[in-house]
Amino acid sequence: YQQQGDRLQVENFKLSDELEASKLNLRDINEFLTNELKARTAANAALDERVAQMAAQLEAARKDCE
Repeated sequence: YQQQGDRLQVENFKLSDELEASKLNLRDINEFLTNELKARTAANAALDERVAQMAAQLEAARKDCE
């Protein structure tokens, strides 16, 4: 029983280490994806603003041509 208990304890430590490594990897992945989302959201907002400016300029140019 002692040998089996020792073996199970070693396996438990090994699995705990694997779990912690997986948690760290998932945390890193989550951080990366969150940063990507923030960057793309900011880029999209800038593009939306630029589209609005261009639409306003186009409308002003149309009015000038009338």
